[in-house]
Amino acid sequence: MPPAGYRATHETEIKKSRFIADFARTDSSEQAREFIASIKSVYPDARHHCTAFVICTDNVRTARSSDDGEPAGTAGIPMLTALLKEDVENVTVVVTRYFGGIKLGAGGLTRAYGGAVADGLAAMPRVVREVRPIWEVALPHADAGRIQEDLIREGAVILRVDYSERVSVQLTYNGDVPDLLARTTQGKLVPSLIGEDTIEVPAQ
Repeated sequence: MPPAGYRATHETEIKKSRFIADFARTDSSEQAREFIASIKSVYPDARHHCTAFVICTDNVRTARSSDDGEPAGTAGIPMLTALLKEDVENVTVVVTRYFGGIKLGAGGLTRAYGGAVADGLAAMPRVVREVRPIWEVALPHADAGRIQEDLIREGAVILRVDYSERVSVQLTYNGDVPDLLARTTQGKLVPSLIGEDTIEVPAQ
């Protein structure tokens, strides 16, 4: 799935027709419908806003598509097929078409809509959900920024930062966190294990 808040646009032109593919991270069918409506309002003069989405909640997958007036099976299905082929979830795509005056035929439309989605997916960053231990460490104000940068550079994920007399940082890391802190702070700081949680981390 793409990261939370992800939005992207990818445009292609085929025989003078414009295919504008807008992507968004959507975690429910309601969010998908809201995104689709928002894209339609951006391009109100376009004749076709073809859509596809895949949503997974509580291990239940919902997949939907729409040709929005294009010949049946030439838009929504190839768009959805592109999503399923890449095994992405919690993503909605709207492909807006501006007709350029040259008919593409059923095969041409199928390739154009599916290709527009596939091209956009190629550039999409991905995250995966993992259950990881969560650690907390107190940082001195003077060095907090530098230490956080060092931790992120080493692959740690900063989950929360609280500012008080000292900076309290919650983080996770796919490895030995005490060793990581020892290396990045010359052994001056020791983290505390506070539990575990399901978080989203960049896909490898």
